[in-house]
Amino acid sequence: MPRWASSRSQRAGRREEATGRSGRMAEGILERAVLEALAAAGLPTALVDGTAPFRVRWANAAFARSLRLGAAADGRPLLELLGGNNEGLATILRGLRDEGLSVVVGSRSRTRERERELSLLPVPGPDREPAVLVLAHDVTEREETRRRLEAENLRLALFASVARRVASIDPTRVVEAAVGAACTIANGPTAIYLVGHEGEITRTATAGTSATIAGLLPRTVRPGRLKLLRRALELGCRQSLPYAPGVPADERTLLGEAAARWLVATPIRGRHGVLGALLTLWRQRRPGEALPLIDLIADQVGMALEHARRPGRGRDPRVARRPRRRPRAALRGGT
Repeated sequence: MPRWASSRSQRAGRREEATGRSGRMAEGILERAVLEALAAAGLPTALVDGTAPFRVRWANAAFARSLRLGAAADGRPLLELLGGNNEGLATILRGLRDEGLSVVVGSRSRTRERERELSLLPVPGPDREPAVLVLAHDVTEREETRRRLEAENLRLALFASVARRVASIDPTRVVEAAVGAACTIANGPTAIYLVGHEGEITRTATAGTSATIAGLLPRTVRPGRLKLLRRALELGCRQSLPYAPGVPADERTLLGEAAARWLVATPIRGRHGVLGALLTLWRQRRPGEALPLIDLIADQVGMALEHARRPGRGRDPRVARRPRRRPRAALRGGT
């Protein structure tokens, strides 16, 4: 190769190298400028490796404060910093596409469970390992508000459903509908006990009971049995017991067999006293806001029973209003 051609090739190589150095320098300056801007921003931001274990390359002070970190986040795995069970997030990070996405994850803190919305944005780079820009936003209060609204909507829907099912004055229909509705709300076995004229306490209806549980719910409650039910009838107010070692034997056996957390006795009231009680076994952690629905059911049963016990119930009202006819002979003046 001629010397002049070799010299030209070397000059071209040096120009390309210089261009590459200046490009990388500009890229580095731009990256530093971006990181400085993110560091000064109040939005919690971190740059994370795009491959497992997704270590934090860089994080601003707002990100460390958001996660309540006592030390710097750099170099630590993101999932470890978040805490909790976030295997789903690892799967999302592995399959992240160019457009990115947002996901809500839970994390532990010293005082409570927090929820954060993470915006995950892939950072392209031909000469560097893939990375993900993570923008974190605490949405704990927002998610709690959403759950409260969903629970309230469910409660209103159940309220409307119960009102439709027990909207009757026929006692048999109301009792059957009431015990079924209460069983649905409590997610557990339910029974209705009524007090007779002689003071006897008799099981009138059940729902959601197996043969074993039905055997544990006596048809007639004898003295000393089901003390919670008797106390609700005597005091005329709701009584409840959680599943615990100190619970009386009858109630503890019933709770254990039904795999329930709470036993609740709700009195059925009439105008002149307590007519019976609605006994519900609750499988959720706490009955909470569903208890007013049970009160509604008990009130409807009480109204139906009062209507059935009124004097003249079952007689044709047209006959009751019709005046008695005098004998034909009396009308003619005969004897």
